[in-house]
Amino acid sequence: MPKINNKQEYPVVNEQNISLDDFLIGTVSATGTTRTFPIRSIKALLDGKMVKIVSLSGASSYQNNDFVGANDIYGFTQGQEIKTGGMIDSFNSTTGEIAFNSSFTPFTGEIIFVIA
Repeated sequence: MPKINNKQEYPVVNEQNISLDDFLIGTVSATGTTRTFPIRSIKALLDGKMVKIVSLSGASSYQNNDFVGANDIYGFTQGQEIKTGGMIDSFNSTTGEIAFNSSFTPFTGEIIFVIA
């Protein structure tokens, strides 16, 4: 395959390494609103893992039967991964319940959960 020589039309671009902890900005098709999507959650979808987007109001915990038997749960809110951010206090894979750290409760907002 020949190389591209027209640097005016196809300028050289500095390549950037992208981490799974980075985010992409996109539009929610149902609402038309702009949202930040963690690359880790997009990768999870492509890998066939389940992703749940939930809106919570005044929550100290969250339970979902889809979380039962999961090895691990990751969550993203407002551009932060909540597990490494210390927001998740515990996860019970038998009941599917996530308890939030009391420093962050009552929590109100949207969380993107990735089931690992």
